[in-house]
Amino acid sequence: MIHSAVPLGKAVETSGIATFPSLTKEMAGLIQDGNPLSAVMARYPHYFTDYEVALVNTGEYSGSLEHQLST
Repeated sequence: MIHSAVPLGKAVETSGIATFPSLTKEMAGLIQDGNPLSAVMARYPHYFTDYEVALVNTGEYSGSLEHQLST
């Protein structure tokens, strides 16, 4: 989905629809409201480690989020 031009919020919602539908729907809404993915992930420490949040945050600020998500 990274290279498909699907909006990030929709990609998040779609990726977890089978396993965590309420979580991914809530996350997608927060992203669609303008929150950065890293900030949204940080709200859910039970699902995302500080390391994962930091990697996404670095990708957002360096302009390499696509690369961070595809590795």
